[in-house]
Amino acid sequence: MALKLSITTSNVGVPFAQAYARITNIHGNKDQVQYQVSVSANADARQANAQEVAQHAFYCPTPADNLMASLYAELKTQVGFEAAVDC
Repeated sequence: MALKLSITTSNVGVPFAQAYARITNIHGNKDQVQYQVSVSANADARQANAQEVAQHAFYCPTPADNLMASLYAELKTQVGFEAAVDC
């Protein structure tokens, strides 16, 4: 699973219209989950293991059902990820 989105700010100071975001780490307990998101310039950069252009960490209540699907749905509610599409 991953999301495609346009980002206006990055660690390298330029925007990326076809950025590729994926959840890379999950830590949690029965009440709360922290998930980390790595953003690559695009899907090809991710496949080539190129340096990430942005990283984020978010917290949410622990989902009751499918963990990954729930976290990606939750990610789409975060600022900057609202227009992201599944890829």
